[in-house]
Amino acid sequence: MFPFAPFEKKTCFRKVSLDTGKDGSLFFCNGPSRKEVVDKNVTMHTNDKMCKLLFFTLLSLLMLLPARTAPASEISWDNCIGCHAERREGSTAPFVDPAILDESVHRNINCLDCHIDVQEVKHMVGEAPHQRHPEKVSCTERCHVKGNTMGAPDFSPMEQYKDSVHGVAIRAGLEDGAGCADCHGRHNIRSKDDPESTVYRANIPRTCAVCHEDMQVVVKHHIHAESPFHEYEQSVHGRALYQAGLIQFAAVCTDCHGVHDIQAAGTPNLRPRNPETCGKCHVGIFKVYRESIHGVAAIEQHNPDAPVCTNCHGEHKISIPSEAKIPSICSQCHAAEGIMAKYEISVDRNTTYGQSYHGIASSYGSKTVANCSSCHGHHDIRPPTDPKSSVYPANLVRTCGKAKCHPGISSRVASVKIHVDVKKKESGSVYYVRQVLVWIFIGLLIITFIWVVPDLARRIKRKGGT
Repeated sequence: MFPFAPFEKKTCFRKVSLDTGKDGSLFFCNGPSRKEVVDKNVTMHTNDKMCKLLFFTLLSLLMLLPARTAPASEISWDNCIGCHAERREGSTAPFVDPAILDESVHRNINCLDCHIDVQEVKHMVGEAPHQRHPEKVSCTERCHVKGNTMGAPDFSPMEQYKDSVHGVAIRAGLEDGAGCADCHGRHNIRSKDDPESTVYRANIPRTCAVCHEDMQVVVKHHIHAESPFHEYEQSVHGRALYQAGLIQFAAVCTDCHGVHDIQAAGTPNLRPRNPETCGKCHVGIFKVYRESIHGVAAIEQHNPDAPVCTNCHGEHKISIPSEAKIPSICSQCHAAEGIMAKYEISVDRNTTYGQSYHGIASSYGSKTVANCSSCHGHHDIRPPTDPKSSVYPANLVRTCGKAKCHPGISSRVASVKIHVDVKKKESGSVYYVRQVLVWIFIGLLIITFIWVVPDLARRIKRKGGT
């Protein structure tokens, strides 16, 4: 409002300079007297001052009143939606999409059922809405615990989780340790049977990959597997899941590592290295393996040197070994002097195979030539002294006489040793034959120097004389 009321239309005035105000004496034409105009404007100016005073007085009183605060017992989504359901520029309030929340399993529970440390919500502009920053939600304090009254599943995942590799990390104070929300989500938690859930079978490998494919996490926590998801995609399990769509049959991370009780690498009897874990799906193969020399050592004797499924098939990149790779896979143990010395087994098995006809043919790329498993078996490997072994002397004719190998082979030929080191006397007549041939070769060299070299010298000299 201007300090003085504007003049009426019939009021006229002399031209004035707006910059200097010179020659600015007012006069009126056919209007009220100067005194009447001044009195009227003074009265209006006084009324305006009174209005302003009254406004600031009321504002001060309102500011002295306590802010509208909703106690915990009255707080509902309606109290939270104003800040958390909209993305506002400059706002630090976490955004919660109402549409996503409505699709979650928690759609019918109150915000404070999870955020139990929030005691009040203030709605005064400029004030913090909560008395302090809300803490991380504890899923197992009231709901996910055996005997709960909240309608959650009646079991206690914390009993398993607290001693898991993730639970131990959380207890040690590692902020990036995986908690409930990292796997199950936050406001988007769905049933494990919902295809949109982060813990739906088909989605579990990608959920785990969020952390386990992050090289910063891998390096920081010394995780031995650098790209488990990338390898899993190429495995027989990954192809069965993503290419064949066998969601209920293809193994995923939790089938091998566990759910809430995942253990760290190096833990004794680690589940992913336990043949019984693979045996849950591969029942028939496990039954055969457990009776083999390797299975007895691994399962009954708990021998850490015994080869288990992952030693031959791999961990995340599980595959059926190609025929050409089998000798190199077996040599991981059978060429290791430290392991073989414990059990008095010769370490030359891979070397002698490579020197045999079978080994030489394999090195030239033959795909049908016999390898280790052709003679000793796959999952049913037994010691040669076991009558059930495929290399037991009485079984060699049947083993070597397979339709794809040597049908009709005689027992005498079948009994010929394959793993023979011709440099050792233990190999018998083969060693002596080799020795004779070596000495014959040496003799020929000596004769060459004694007879041929002087003769060449004479010929050269005679040619030079002519």
